[in-house]
Amino acid sequence: MRAALLGLVFTACASPPAATLATPSAFPGEAELIAMLKARVDDGRATGLVLGVMDADGSTRVISYGDAGPAAKPLDANSVFEIGSISKVFTSTLLADMAAKGEV
Repeated sequence: MRAALLGLVFTACASPPAATLATPSAFPGEAELIAMLKARVDDGRATGLVLGVMDADGSTRVISYGDAGPAAKPLDANSVFEIGSISKVFTSTLLADMAAKGEV
């Protein structure tokens, strides 16, 4: 039986920071993110999760927790996920955006 996996991507959108100012992350630290992923896996809501975070300054982090299934490679930034029917949601959102802009 295939293990159910969930990939999440969160993006913080903001103006680029001034070169001399340090921009704090809009997201929790790595330990907190791992704790969130661990809670979902331990509750049985997923067998493994990979979380990609991009902050407003363009810096990225990839955090994973759990198992990809028997004989599978460990979860990391290169893990491949099947998104199934959620692609319909993405397609309809893009179509609505293009229609609002008069592109279709």
